[in-house]
Amino acid sequence: MKKLLILTIIVVALFSSCKKVDEAQNNSDHVALTTMILTFKQAGVTKYVATFDDPDGIGGNNPVKLDTIKLNANQAYQTELVLQNKTSGVIKEMNAEIKTAGREHEFFYTPNNISIGIAKTDVDILGHPLGFNTNWQTNAATTNNTSFIKVQLKHKPFNKGPNDDASKGHDDININFPIIIN
Repeated sequence: MKKLLILTIIVVALFSSCKKVDEAQNNSDHVALTTMILTFKQAGVTKYVATFDDPDGIGGNNPVKLDTIKLNANQAYQTELVLQNKTSGVIKEMNAEIKTAGREHEFFYTPNNISIGIAKTDVDILGHPLGFNTNWQTNAATTNNTSFIKVQLKHKPFNKGPNDDASKGHDDININFPIIIN
């Protein structure tokens, strides 16, 4: 009985220590996401690129760039998202790292004051939505100058599901891109 108790304590201790290291790593690997680039294509041809850039990260200087997304009415676009970390003065591409941990991440695209369809087209290793690649379907032109798309990368360690909404997890990055449909 004593051997079983000791073995149980060792297993629990190992599991707990691994979990703490894993959680710490998950929370710090990509803390500094400073740049988001959305590339809108039609038939493989780039039609528009929108960028958010805050090279010193959250809290320092204001972002140096926040583009307004400008798309045509009643059109379909295939969109690719790229994340970068520029805090060290060197551009570090972050997509591969986040895709590797995709089972704990998901992008959410939330339109505000605009009617637009956005569907995620890529999945993680479990087959759950990821959101680096999306299809956007614009509707009629809008004259509303307060329209925006909230783009969030949610970090959901150990609890990502196939039908989650944007309320689950915490933000690794959260950007409101102004948008105009012509």
